[in-house]
Amino acid sequence: MAAYGFLWQILVSPPHETIESQKEESEEIIQIVNQKRKLNALTPVECLPNELLAHIFVFAMQPRRYYEKLRFPYWLSHVCSRWRELVIGMPVLWSTIRMHTAVSGVRYAELEHAFERSSGASLHISLSSDPEYRHAHITRSEDTTVSIESEDPVNPRNIRHSTLELLARRSDKVRSLYLSLQYPDYVDALRLIPLNGPQLLSLTVRISDRRSPHHKEPDIPDISTSHLQHLSLDGFCIPWTTSPFPKSLVTLRIDGCYIFNLSKGPSWQELFDALQGLCQLTELELGWRVMPEEDGHDSNLPYIESIVSFPQLDVVRLEGYVLACAYLLEHLVTPPSTRLSLTIHDEEVDPAVIPRLLASFTSITNIERELGPFILDVSVTRITVWHIDKVVLSLLDRFDAPRDEHFGIWMAEIDNSGDNIHTERMFGMCSYPWVQGAREINISDKDTSSNETFWRPVLRATSHLQSIRCDEMQFRTLPSLLGVPDPVPPCDKFLVPSLSKLRIPLSTIMRSEDEERSPAERQIEDWCEMFRARRIAGCMDIRLELRDTRRRPRLDSEVQADNLQLARLREVTEIVIV
Repeated sequence: MAAYGFLWQILVSPPHETIESQKEESEEIIQIVNQKRKLNALTPVECLPNELLAHIFVFAMQPRRYYEKLRFPYWLSHVCSRWRELVIGMPVLWSTIRMHTAVSGVRYAELEHAFERSSGASLHISLSSDPEYRHAHITRSEDTTVSIESEDPVNPRNIRHSTLELLARRSDKVRSLYLSLQYPDYVDALRLIPLNGPQLLSLTVRISDRRSPHHKEPDIPDISTSHLQHLSLDGFCIPWTTSPFPKSLVTLRIDGCYIFNLSKGPSWQELFDALQGLCQLTELELGWRVMPEEDGHDSNLPYIESIVSFPQLDVVRLEGYVLACAYLLEHLVTPPSTRLSLTIHDEEVDPAVIPRLLASFTSITNIERELGPFILDVSVTRITVWHIDKVVLSLLDRFDAPRDEHFGIWMAEIDNSGDNIHTERMFGMCSYPWVQGAREINISDKDTSSNETFWRPVLRATSHLQSIRCDEMQFRTLPSLLGVPDPVPPCDKFLVPSLSKLRIPLSTIMRSEDEERSPAERQIEDWCEMFRARRIAGCMDIRLELRDTRRRPRLDSEVQADNLQLARLREVTEIVIV
């Protein structure tokens, strides 16, 4: 404030004030500014070297941290002169750009500055259609010109500028390109932006609207000679030629052909031919309706002797009908322990197809020999297999987490309400020998059925099970499942004898579904009898973890009441309240 006061005195000083006095005041202002810089230099952030600050800035630019990447370096440059100098000298901060096909004049100038400051760095571009697209008149010519006129051209704020030419002039620097465009913009973009450039390694193209009747089906251009390593296509009619994809591909994702209501999709032979020769592929994802559609009968599937070999494949994700998924998996040759994710769209799964599906996925994942001990996650609609050292997340957290499960199958058309027929089919898949490596069963869905008919075959197949965890589900049939010998011959063995940890909600034991029975008496006695019977039979002792699901802290009176009711249970097993 003192500095501003001196400036004001200089501005309002009378004419007769000497030059010497003004010079003294200016020197004093400089001293004050320098003193402030010295004080700022003592702050911890100012003590960081430029190299470390640069790493922090780059880390903050990572995906999912700032949607508007271009604004971020502008914000940093306004903090102080040191940061501004550092940010302007870092092309990598200006090289990730999200833009629309048409923007305002101010935004266009920002883009020009960003392209200039990114000089020397590889560009990562995300281009989407202008949200004001419907309110503008677009004129296209045969050259590289796209002119846009708004409905109110008098107002400068409504004037839109095409960014396609701006991007086309720097297309040789683009390393990754994400296009989410309406059909006319897609045509313009492919006319102006070559996709075979040596720098372009990652390409994602998504058509975001239905084409007009007079538009032809959008074909992806010939990219077979490109250097692409990552390709994702959504909303296309794929040109199913012998080799439509570059041999350099590492990841391939195809989805969304249904947008255009194609009357005829590819044949199985065309699909196999298209995938042949992609020897560097590590990740393959084929979405809904990409695979040829059949009516669900094995007799309609063609007999094809050829197989598709992927010597480096790590992940396969398929979405479609169960028979089509099984048929494709039967024709793939992959390394041992390939990870697999299936999304099944059948409304009714034929039980006769399940053994074939299980045989095909176990041959791909080699789960019985290669994976070793694993966690089996079971719910009404999903089966997921995780490595034993993975932290199993809740259902809500999984949407944002990396997809690192070893195997997963999701019945997309099954209602989560728990139809008994569908639930039995899901649990039936877990009654085959492939689950013998399970050391923990995690039940992530509170609506999962506790029906003994469903669970007994699963527990019988997971004979080496050591832990059962259900944080929300009321698994009240456990005493009858675990407390008596298995009725299947030899009829003298208990299920999962190595079970040593059991985690259930506290309310599973403290409440009774039968109002005539006292939960503190009869229900706890059922659990006590189970623990006694298993101990007599030589089974492992079980550590019982009871999870308090109440949304508020327990009152002292509630803690005392719970301890009184659990006192008998503590006599026969170890109990921990979590």
